Amino acid sequence: MKLTSVIVRHGEPLALEPNPEPGNRWQTDGAIRWLNVENATRDELEVLFDRLGTEGNVLADHITGDNWMDWFERERFYLAVMATPAAWLAHETWFHLVVTPRAVVCVHTAEIPELQSFIQHRWLERPGPEATIGGVLFHVFQTHAEEDGLEFNRLRLQVDKYAREMSKDDETASVELLEELMTRCHHLSNAHLEWKLLLRSLEFARSSVVDISDILDSVQRGAEAMRTALNMIDHLQGRLRELMQQHQLDQQAQTDSRVRILTIISAVFLTLTLIAGIYGMNFDNMPELHVDYFYFIVLAGMAVLAIGMFTYFAWKGWFK
Repeated sequence: MKLTSVIVRHGEPLALEPNPEPGNRWQTDGAIRWLNVENATRDELEVLFDRLGTEGNVLADHITGDNWMDWFERERFYLAVMATPAAWLAHETWFHLVVTPRAVVCVHTAEIPELQSFIQHRWLERPGPEATIGGVLFHVFQTHAEEDGLEFNRLRLQVDKYAREMSKDDETASVELLEELMTRCHHLSNAHLEWKLLLRSLEFARSSVVDISDILDSVQRGAEAMRTALNMIDHLQGRLRELMQQHQLDQQAQTDSRVRILTIISAVFLTLTLIAGIYGMNFDNMPELHVDYFYFIVLAGMAVLAIGMFTYFAWKGWFK
């Protein structure tokens, strides 16, 4: 199990604990913590949440059990399952968010290589949140939303680049890349939707550990921002569907063009094959076989016929 903790104290800069030791002092030192748990077993989770003053066995069973997707609320903790930032999709898809009296805990099923850089740039290098559970929880939301916002911009630029490549018949504009973009856009939509649902649910939470009365306005504005972001993602998904349809039409047009050319060639050579077949028959009474230079006359006639047919098809524009 890997633990990383960010300490939030009133009036003090944020502090990083790379290898924290959860214990009773966490309940009495006046700090609020954002704790990230990576690659933990069920037993390790139980011990951890017991030390945080919550029902360790209940949380550990729920997180590692079959119903891990369900939200769970008690007097001493609040648990939700969230979609990770789209930029982390290569490593995992979901994480558990557990709110306890003195900590906001993010439980990741695997190690996240980007997490340390995320903590540095999104937390330590900027003003910290209010030293309350609600403030830290909203800061977690805000920084994750910013990460997804950057991913949305990267995705939008890639979609625009793909559209330009398609218009130039660039061979790098493959359907596989388009499907990858659609998958990332779908995950981005999931992430924003989960955060929107969390923010809306916090307004009616019954657990005492998630009292957000001091930041209620911020939470409501955040939920509205998520709604706007979802509309933008829906628009991007629509653009991706249009590009997929256009890609399929272009592929069909290329196939039709190849089939048309093959059909023209087949039509020409079917005629030549007919002539060759006629004079390849073994009948005694075929006067042309005894005419001088008739072999060259037939070849010339076949050449004129083939050239004439190709010229006619080109004149009609069938090769375009």
